[in-house]
Amino acid sequence: MNRKLKTTITISAVIAGSILMVNAQEAKANDANTTSSSQETGLITKTKEGTVKKADVDKAKVEYETSKSKEDALKNTVQEKTEKSKTLEEKVKKLENTKKKAESITEDTMKQFAKEIDKTTKEKEEKTKSLEQHRRDLVGEEAAVDQAKTELEKAKNQIKLKKERIGELKSQIQDISTNDKQLEDKKLEKNNLEKKANDLTIEKTKLEQKIKDLKAGPKDETSTDKLNKATEALKGVEQELGEVTEKLTKVGKQIKDLEERKKVANQLLKDLTDELTEVEKDIKTLEGALSENEKKVNDGTSKVKKLAFEIKGLEEDIKSIEDKLQKLLNDQQEAQTLHAQYLKLVEDLKKAKEELTLANEELKSAQENLTAASADAKAKYDKYTAILKQYELEKLTYGTTKDAPTIEKPEFDISKLVKPSKPDGSTKPTSPTLCDGNKEIERNQKGGAVLAKTGINTKSSVFTGIIMLVASLIMRLMSRRKTK
Repeated sequence: MNRKLKTTITISAVIAGSILMVNAQEAKANDANTTSSSQETGLITKTKEGTVKKADVDKAKVEYETSKSKEDALKNTVQEKTEKSKTLEEKVKKLENTKKKAESITEDTMKQFAKEIDKTTKEKEEKTKSLEQHRRDLVGEEAAVDQAKTELEKAKNQIKLKKERIGELKSQIQDISTNDKQLEDKKLEKNNLEKKANDLTIEKTKLEQKIKDLKAGPKDETSTDKLNKATEALKGVEQELGEVTEKLTKVGKQIKDLEERKKVANQLLKDLTDELTEVEKDIKTLEGALSENEKKVNDGTSKVKKLAFEIKGLEEDIKSIEDKLQKLLNDQQEAQTLHAQYLKLVEDLKKAKEELTLANEELKSAQENLTAASADAKAKYDKYTAILKQYELEKLTYGTTKDAPTIEKPEFDISKLVKPSKPDGSTKPTSPTLCDGNKEIERNQKGGAVLAKTGINTKSSVFTGIIMLVASLIMRLMSRRKTK
């Protein structure tokens, strides 16, 4: 319930304030010097006769703007003079430093320059000679490294070829060893064949004696049969003996060939063995050369790197010496120039100081003029705002009763009011508004509406404050009720 009542009272206060503002806005008048009356309300509106004219406002505005333009121009002048003065100060300072530097240059100074230049030149020559020698050494070392690398590759290839030859020699020696085994095998085969032939010969002799005995003995069927068998056996032995003898002859021939080949093979084996020994010796020599060449390559590469590093350091030293020498020559030339132009420097410094003094005086004068112009512009602005406020106040319309004495509008101390912002131009009047219904109270088109008998302008902050105060009191009352 309290919440609804509180909301209702708040809305009522806002509506009441809005109605008061609307009624106040409807109280505009067309003519500042006209007086109108209402039979229903018994009110009339009046406007005080103005003492400030629109022309006075325009004149004050023109005077202010003219003074402001002059102030702005003087600000630019002061800025230019300040920059000029700073430039001249820097010039004077630079000339003074140059003069001091020139005064410090003596005959001993010039001798010292010559001595340092001579010393630095000799140092450069020594470094240059050392650099040239290092470059020659570098070329020699690089050539030595390349030669060592070539010999290293050559030794590697020779070792490879020698090892391949060793393989070939071993293969040939192996072939000769195979021929010896064949000879041994053939000799063993011959021995076996000779033994067999001997056995067959003995058996043949036995059979021949048996046949002879059988032929010499009695002739009967049994002896005949034995004779036939012995004869048949003899034929078999003779045939086998013939075959063995043929094989033995063949083997003997093979042995003879192998023995001939062995004589040649023995010499070849000797040659191959000697060559193998020589090749193995060459390989050891080449491996030693290989190791030596690898060491040469490694040592030479290290020397090349060291020489390259030293050459780089010498080049940097020479560059530093050249820079130092060039600086000495420049300083010597500058010293000679300063010494020769000393009188001119003194004259230029004197002239620059005079220009600086004149520029400072001009700057001081411009600053004083700016201070005066700023004060004048402020005074013109204050005057313009005062005239403008007075002009606006004199346009106010106020309401009163027919028989009430004329109440003068309260006087204001313009200087204590908040100054308005700079006017952008003259305010255009708005068209008067007439409400439907009863006769309306009109006010001047350019003024604000004034409530009857109070003289309060509805556009003022006082009116707005009253509305807010009423609303605040109502809210506080509701709060107290809620607390109870």
